[in-house]
Amino acid sequence: MKSANRPKRYTGFAAVIGLAILAVVPASSADLAPLAIGSRSLPVPTGEVSSEMREIIAVKPDPNLRPLVKTGQEARTLADSLAGAANKRIPGLLARLNLTMTAATIDGVRVHIITPKTIPAENQHRVLAGLLPG
Repeated sequence: MKSANRPKRYTGFAAVIGLAILAVVPASSADLAPLAIGSRSLPVPTGEVSSEMREIIAVKPDPNLRPLVKTGQEARTLADSLAGAANKRIPGLLARLNLTMTAATIDGVRVHIITPKTIPAENQHRVLAGLLPG
Protein backbone atom coordinates (compact mmCIF):
# COMPACT_ATOMS: atom_id res chain seq x y z
CA MET A 1 0.00 0.00 0.00
CA LYS A 2 1.41 3.35 -0.99
CA SER A 3 1.77 5.84 1.86
CA ALA A 4 -0.44 8.36 0.03
CA ASN A 5 -3.34 5.86 0.20
CA ARG A 6 -2.67 4.76 3.78
CA PRO A 7 -5.50 5.67 6.20
CA LYS A 8 -4.67 8.19 8.92
CA ARG A 9 -5.16 5.60 11.68
CA TYR A 10 -2.12 3.64 10.42
CA THR A 11 0.01 6.78 10.37
CA GLY A 12 -1.07 7.61 13.94
CA PHE A 13 -0.37 4.06 15.07
CA ALA A 14 3.11 4.20 13.54
CA ALA A 15 3.75 7.50 15.33
CA VAL A 16 2.73 5.98 18.68
CA ILE A 17 5.00 2.98 18.15
CA GLY A 18 7.87 5.28 17.14
CA LEU A 19 7.44 7.37 20.27
CA ALA A 20 7.28 4.25 22.43
CA ILE A 21 10.58 3.05 20.99
CA LEU A 22 12.20 6.45 21.52
CA ALA A 23 10.89 6.59 25.08
CA VAL A 24 13.05 3.62 26.10
CA VAL A 25 15.73 4.98 28.37
CA PRO A 26 19.06 3.40 27.48
CA ALA A 27 20.80 1.60 30.29
CA SER A 28 24.28 2.54 31.37
CA SER A 29 27.07 0.02 30.92
CA ALA A 30 26.82 -0.78 34.62
CA ASP A 31 23.20 -1.96 34.09
CA LEU A 32 24.12 -4.69 31.60
CA ALA A 33 23.63 -7.33 34.29
CA PRO A 34 21.60 -10.41 33.30
CA LEU A 35 17.85 -10.34 33.85
CA ALA A 36 16.82 -12.88 36.48
CA ILE A 37 13.42 -14.49 35.92
CA GLY A 38 12.82 -17.10 38.57
CA SER A 39 15.74 -19.50 38.45
CA ARG A 40 16.69 -18.43 34.90
CA SER A 41 19.28 -15.82 34.04
CA LEU A 42 18.97 -14.05 30.68
CA PRO A 43 22.23 -12.30 29.77
CA VAL A 44 22.32 -9.18 27.61
CA PRO A 45 23.83 -10.14 24.21
CA THR A 46 27.38 -8.92 23.74
CA GLY A 47 28.80 -9.75 20.30
CA GLU A 48 25.59 -10.25 18.32
CA VAL A 49 24.17 -6.71 18.53
CA SER A 50 25.42 -3.13 18.43
CA SER A 51 26.23 -1.27 21.64
CA GLU A 52 23.16 0.95 21.14
CA MET A 53 20.87 -2.07 20.81
CA ARG A 54 22.57 -3.73 23.79
CA GLU A 55 21.64 -0.73 25.96
CA ILE A 56 18.01 -0.92 24.83
CA ILE A 57 17.85 -4.66 25.53
CA ALA A 58 19.40 -4.12 28.98
CA VAL A 59 16.55 -1.88 30.19
CA LYS A 60 14.89 -3.81 33.00
CA PRO A 61 11.14 -4.33 32.64
CA ASP A 62 8.92 -2.26 34.89
CA PRO A 63 7.31 -4.75 37.32
CA ASN A 64 4.21 -2.55 37.52
CA LEU A 65 3.53 -2.88 33.79
CA ARG A 66 3.33 -6.66 33.65
CA PRO A 67 3.51 -8.42 36.98
CA LEU A 68 5.13 -11.85 36.93
CA VAL A 69 2.55 -14.47 37.89
CA LYS A 70 3.58 -17.79 39.34
CA THR A 71 0.34 -19.77 39.50
CA GLY A 72 -2.81 -20.15 37.45
CA GLN A 73 -4.84 -18.51 40.20
CA GLU A 74 -2.54 -15.45 40.20
CA ALA A 75 -2.93 -15.24 36.41
CA ARG A 76 -6.73 -15.43 36.70
CA THR A 77 -6.78 -12.72 39.40
CA LEU A 78 -4.56 -10.45 37.27
CA ALA A 79 -6.66 -11.05 34.14
CA ASP A 80 -9.89 -10.32 36.03
CA SER A 81 -8.46 -7.10 37.47
CA LEU A 82 -7.43 -5.88 33.99
CA ALA A 83 -10.59 -7.04 32.20
CA GLY A 84 -12.92 -4.49 33.77
CA ALA A 85 -11.02 -1.49 32.40
CA ALA A 86 -10.56 -3.14 29.00
CA ASN A 87 -14.26 -4.00 28.69
CA LYS A 88 -15.21 -0.36 29.36
CA ARG A 89 -13.09 0.76 26.38
CA ILE A 90 -14.57 -1.69 23.84
CA PRO A 91 -17.80 0.21 22.96
CA GLY A 92 -15.88 3.42 22.20
CA LEU A 93 -13.31 1.51 20.15
CA LEU A 94 -16.03 -0.20 18.11
CA ALA A 95 -17.74 3.14 17.48
CA ARG A 96 -14.51 4.87 16.42
CA LEU A 97 -13.59 2.08 14.03
CA ASN A 98 -17.17 1.72 12.72
CA LEU A 99 -17.44 -1.97 13.69
CA THR A 100 -20.05 -4.25 15.19
CA MET A 101 -19.25 -7.11 17.59
CA THR A 102 -21.45 -10.13 18.16
CA ALA A 103 -20.81 -12.82 20.77
CA ALA A 104 -21.42 -16.35 19.48
CA THR A 105 -20.52 -19.97 20.05
CA ILE A 106 -18.92 -22.02 17.29
CA ASP A 107 -18.63 -25.76 17.96
CA GLY A 108 -18.74 -25.13 21.70
CA VAL A 109 -16.11 -22.36 21.63
CA ARG A 110 -17.05 -18.82 22.66
CA VAL A 111 -16.12 -16.32 19.95
CA HIS A 112 -16.63 -12.66 19.09
CA ILE A 113 -17.49 -11.88 15.49
CA ILE A 114 -16.27 -8.40 14.58
CA THR A 115 -17.64 -6.96 11.34
CA PRO A 116 -17.28 -3.57 9.64
CA LYS A 117 -20.60 -1.71 9.42
CA THR A 118 -19.96 -1.16 5.72
CA ILE A 119 -18.06 -3.63 3.56
CA PRO A 120 -16.81 -2.60 0.11
CA ALA A 121 -18.41 -4.64 -2.69
CA GLU A 122 -15.05 -6.13 -3.73
CA ASN A 123 -14.54 -7.56 -0.21
CA GLN A 124 -18.05 -8.87 0.56
CA HIS A 125 -17.08 -12.43 -0.47
CA ARG A 126 -13.98 -12.53 1.79
CA VAL A 127 -13.57 -13.73 5.37
CA LEU A 128 -10.67 -12.98 7.70
CA ALA A 129 -10.31 -15.51 10.51
CA GLY A 130 -8.04 -14.70 13.46
CA LEU A 131 -7.28 -17.93 15.33
CA LEU A 132 -5.41 -17.96 18.62
CA PRO A 133 -3.99 -21.12 20.16
CA GLY A 134 -5.07 -22.27 23.55
